Amino acid sequence: MYADFLTRTRSFRNAVESHYSRHSHQPSLAELDSLLQAANDASALVFLVVESEATYQGCRSALRALGKARDLIHDTKPGTSSQTWAELNVLLGQAAREFQNSARAELGVSGPTAQWASRTSQAEA
Repeated sequence: MYADFLTRTRSFRNAVESHYSRHSHQPSLAELDSLLQAANDASALVFLVVESEATYQGCRSALRALGKARDLIHDTKPGTSSQTWAELNVLLGQAAREFQNSARAELGVSGPTAQWASRTSQAEA
């Protein structure tokens, strides 16, 4: 269920990127709202089984980010502001990584738990 929430959150983020890009297929607001609702629905299972405070707070943070993203998306037009996408990219990326790292720690999954870095900052490194 953690993976499902994370996958749905990332699916929403990827669709938002397409919404603000000049791709041939730009998802409609209704499609974005549907993906957002799916991520929100998946959070119910997270809250049902969560065992650590960090994972609980990580999920809440991700849900707050999704809500802020919804508000920004409904206030701007697609393709009109690369700044809106840049803001959403950071907001959603950081929230997803926070949740991912806390869930991995709760589940005892070893491996790197790097902080989130945008594609731009990765390209500069």
